[in-house]
Amino acid sequence: MFRLTLERCLSLAVAVAYLALIYRNEGGSEAMESSITTLLPLACIWFAHELSYYRGWGSLHVVDEGTEETAIRIAGWALLLLPFFLFLIAARQE
Repeated sequence: MFRLTLERCLSLAVAVAYLALIYRNEGGSEAMESSITTLLPLACIWFAHELSYYRGWGSLHVVDEGTEETAIRIAGWALLLLPFFLFLIAARQE
């Protein structure tokens, strides 16, 4: 059963805020392109439990052990918040 948890709501709010800022500053086509970049982080945050069971081929070797849910969620949050941190660094250098 799908549950809308606080973590899912917060991650969705961050993604929507990110896309709204891009839409306001750059326009619709840039926002549409950037929406694709939010899909992987949201998937990692929202479906970490399901992704933790992944087994199969990695890039050059077989993945035979799962990944911890927490590590997947942390990676998702890091990818989702990366544009904000880059913006803060760029704004500070100006």
